[in-house]
Amino acid sequence: MLSSDRSAYDDLPFYDFIEVLKAHGFSPGVGCYLRLRQTLELLGPGVPLSELKDYLCPVFASDEKSQREFHRVFDAYFHAYIRAEKGSEKSGDSEAEEGTGEEEKPDPMKEVETALRLRPYVLLMALLLLTVVFIPEQIHERIEQKPKVTVSGEEIVPGAPGAPDQNAGKIRKVTYEIAPKETVEPTWWQRYGRWVRLALVIAPPVWFLLTEYRRRKFRRLALQKARGKKPPFVWPLRVGPSEPPFLKSALFYACAARLRKRTEGETRRIDIDGTVRKTVGAFGYPDFSYRPATRPPEYLVLNNTGGFRDHFSRYVVSLVEKWKEEGVYVRMFHYRDDPRICFEQPDADPRYLEDLCGEFRHRRLVLAGEGDALFDPVTGLPEPWTEVFETWKDRAVLTPRHACEWTLREKALAETFAVLPARLEGFAALTGAFENRTCGI
Repeated sequence: MLSSDRSAYDDLPFYDFIEVLKAHGFSPGVGCYLRLRQTLELLGPGVPLSELKDYLCPVFASDEKSQREFHRVFDAYFHAYIRAEKGSEKSGDSEAEEGTGEEEKPDPMKEVETALRLRPYVLLMALLLLTVVFIPEQIHERIEQKPKVTVSGEEIVPGAPGAPDQNAGKIRKVTYEIAPKETVEPTWWQRYGRWVRLALVIAPPVWFLLTEYRRRKFRRLALQKARGKKPPFVWPLRVGPSEPPFLKSALFYACAARLRKRTEGETRRIDIDGTVRKTVGAFGYPDFSYRPATRPPEYLVLNNTGGFRDHFSRYVVSLVEKWKEEGVYVRMFHYRDDPRICFEQPDADPRYLEDLCGEFRHRRLVLAGEGDALFDPVTGLPEPWTEVFETWKDRAVLTPRHACEWTLREKALAETFAVLPARLEGFAALTGAFENRTCGI
C-alpha cells in the first residue's frame, strides 16, 4: 500500500484516510508516510484497530488538541472495520462456548438488577390501588353538640269552656327549653374524595397521550427539516471532490522526491576537510578549498489554459497544487496561447513575460503547452521574442502531444528547450535534463 511490498494492513485504505486527515487540518508530509509504514511493519498483524490508533496518533498529531481530533477522525473513518472486528470477536467467543458444550446459564445479578429497576413502578401501582380500593367511601362524621336554650315569657291563661275558672284571663309567667338541631360537618374525603379517585384514574392515560403527542411532534419537525419545506422532497447529499488516482501513485511521490532534490547554488562555501588536506599537503601553508553551496530548487510553471473545460490545464494545476503540499517550491502562472502575457489568477492583473524573467530568473522554467505560439505561422521559424527564454538556464517544454505525433516543430523546440511528454514520467525526467544542462528530446 505504501510501498510495493505487501503488509498485514494493505486492505485498509490508509491513503484515503490521510486525505481525510488533510481535510480536517492535518498536514502530513513525506516523513509521515515513511513513519506510518515503519510503524505498521513493526507492529505486525493482529493488532486491533482500537489499539492501532494509539500507535499511529504520534505520527500525525503533535499536541493534545490534534490528538483528540485524530482519534475522532480515526473512529469515524474506520467505524465499519471496528464493528466488523468486534463482530468477529463475538462470533469467536460464541464458537468457543459451543465447542466446550457448556450452556449459557442465567446471570442472577441481572435478575436482581431488573427487579430493583421495576421496584419503584410496583410500589407506585400498589399505592394507587390502596388509594382507590381500600379507602372507605365515608369516614366517621364529626357531630357538633350545641347546648339547650332556655326562653322565658308571659301568656294569658285561657278559660275552659263550660267550667268557670278564676284564673282565666290572667297573665302568667312561663319558661321553655329549646333543644337545637344537631349539625353534621362533612370531612375532607367526603368533599374531595370523588375528585381524587377520578384524577387517579384519568392522570396516567392523559400523561401517556401528552408524551406521545410530544414525541410525534418532534419527529414531524425533524422530518420536515430533513426533507425541506417545499416539494420536491429531496435529501441533501454533498459529495466532496476526489483526487485522481495518479496523485496517489508511487510514481507521483517519486517524482516529487526528485523535484525536491537539492541543486548547486551560485555561491561557494569553504570545504573544511579539503582545506585541511591541502594545508597538510602544503606543509602547513594555508591552502583553502571551496565547494558549491546547495539549495532547494525552485520552479516557475507557465500553464497554457484554454478555459474551464481544458483537461490538460486542470491536469497541470492539480499536479502543481499537490507538489506544493509535498514541499516543492513552485510558482505557477497561466497564459492563453501566447506566453508573453501571463496572469496568476483569472481575475488578477496581467504579468508580462519580461517582468517574470527579471523576477524569477533563478528558477527552473517549465512551459506546459504545445508551444505553437513560439513559431511564425508562415515561415515556421521561432519568433524573435523567444530569445527572452534564454535568460533561464534550466528550461523545458512539457507538451500534451503524444511522442508518435511529434513533428519538426518539436525538433525545433528541442534546440532551445528540453522537450518532454506531459506525463508523470516526463516530470520525473525533468531533474535529469536540468542537471545535464542539455536540450533535446
